[in-house]
Formats: sequence, C-alpha cells, structure tokens
Amino acid sequence: HSFDWSEVATEALHLHLPALKTGNSKVKKTAKKWSMETDEKFTPWAFNLPALLTCPMAGDCEGFCYALQGSYAFASVRDSRARTLSLLWEAYTRGGVDAVEAMLGAAFDAARPRKGKVLLRIHDSGDFFSKWYYVAMGRALEHRKDWLRPYGYTKRVDLIDDALRLSATAALASTVDALVNA
Repeated sequence: HSFDWSEVATEALHLHLPALKTGNSKVKKTAKKWSMETDEKFTPWAFNLPALLTCPMAGDCEGFCYALQGSYAFASVRDSRARTLSLLWEAYTRGGVDAVEAMLGAAFDAARPRKGKVLLRIHDSGDFFSKWYYVAMGRALEHRKDWLRPYGYTKRVDLIDDALRLSATAALASTVDALVNA
C-alpha cells in the first residue's frame, strides 16, 4: 500500500515534511561556483540526519565527528534532525519505501525555487542508515533530476555497490555524485 502525500492538505503538508535548510557556508559556496560554471542559478539546500545515530559505518569517525560540534550541537539543530529521522521512520512504517519516496519528493518539491535549480547537499550530518532509505532517496531524486542536483559524501559503499548491481535501485548511484570517505 503506497501513501499519497498529495492527499494531505497543503497547509498541513509542511508540518509533516522533513526540513530542508539553506546549508552551511560550504554548500552556499558550492552553489555559487556551480552557478558560475554552468550559467544556471543554483539555490543551495541541505538535507540532514542526526550524526552517529544514522551512521552505521562511522567507525573511527565517532571520536571526532564534526557534526557533534559547534552549531551542530545546538538543541534546535539536533531537534530538527531528529524530527527528520522520525518522519522517515513514520513514513516507512505506514507505507514502506513508496511512502518515504513520496514524502521526500514532497519535501523537495516544496523547496523548489520558481527559477533556477537546486543544489542539494545530502547529509552534512548523518548517512544512509538503511537500504530502504537509500532506495527511497534515489527514487525521489531521479524524478527531479531536471531541476535538482544532489551531491554528498557517504561511507555506505555497500549500498552503492548494491545499487549498481540492481537496476531497481540504480537511480541514486547514477544521480548522486557519491564521494566516498575512505
């Protein structure tokens, strides 16, 4: 059973969507650079999850994770990222991968600028914590590839390898410039 987010009233929709933020200074700088290089306007956005809790491959990073310091440690930032994770789990529980894909897509669509494209930094904190989340993200991004340019870093090489082998989940591997942290 798939969940149709279009059934939710517009005014209530934003209360049930993960927050996209304008991103940190690096995301803004990258968007500006891409805008200059492509002659297209890129609006910077970031989609984030709680650090460590969603990083199953953290390993040595756990001791010096930058996403546990500075502004990342503010209660409002932690709460926003925890809410995003909670919404992902709720959507998955209600309707599986299709519901998560629909919710992510609705969040991306709500943040779409009237002009130009979006440069979406995926996870300046957190990572792909499960295969269902990875697949849902890939599908949501694939359907918006004409105006949304995602990029991110991950340690989940296992998911990327699986996606390259399985045509059903190849969307994210071919859409996201997955830069792997060694």
